[in-house]
Amino acid sequence: MGVGAIHIQKFLLACSKQYPPSTIHNVRLYLKKLYAFLYATGRVDDNYSVLFSFSVNREKKVFPVLPKSDIAKLLDTIDRSTVKGKRDYAIMLLGTVLGLRACDVVDLKLTDIDWLRGEIRIVQSKTSNPVILPLTQDVGEALEDYILNGRPSTVDHEIFLRINAPHKRLAAAVTVGEIYRDCCIAAGLPASKRLHNLRRALGTSMVTNGVSVYDVAQVFGDKNVNSTKPYLATDMQHLKMCALSFEWIAPAGGEAQ
Repeated sequence: MGVGAIHIQKFLLACSKQYPPSTIHNVRLYLKKLYAFLYATGRVDDNYSVLFSFSVNREKKVFPVLPKSDIAKLLDTIDRSTVKGKRDYAIMLLGTVLGLRACDVVDLKLTDIDWLRGEIRIVQSKTSNPVILPLTQDVGEALEDYILNGRPSTVDHEIFLRINAPHKRLAAAVTVGEIYRDCCIAAGLPASKRLHNLRRALGTSMVTNGVSVYDVAQVFGDKNVNSTKPYLATDMQHLKMCALSFEWIAPAGGEAQ
């Protein structure tokens, strides 16, 4: 291909002068995957993994946590007497109680549920990590109600289907985001397509109630605990315990009060 290590280094250096850290992170990731593919298919003699091994410190935003009262309002507003309501309620509970990502909700299959053991077994789309989640009574009852009383008959193995014909699996994670947005609007909450808001609220609640961030990472199936640490930033109760006293701080030219 005529492209070697020196060309890749120069390109990354040029990018670092033009783009923010978040873009550099993505460029590094995409190039790493590209050259891994090219190397695996015999198109290049090196995957240059060493060149792509550097880390990028990206600025992370602290998003507000959805209050429990808002989550309760969102769930209570869903009309569970309809097929759409049965489906949407089950989806919202998976996000609220188990913290499932939208991509995993879309891929959830009938065979992923072990009714006898009371477990949900999946391989997460984002991390490729296998996780075993408890099939809590409320989630189990919501899934049962939709599957037995609302889910159309189809050859698809995915649990959640389109309401209108053809009754195929949901197209993508963005569809779950749209369902979440509609539920927010119906409940009189700010419109948002981020089902992740429910996962964030669950993670924050767990940390606030004394669950170790490492245990939260294990439950959520996060590869790295750094993905779970942002939940600490919204735990105001325990953050106040870390605040330093002003007792020994003196104004300029004065003495400590």
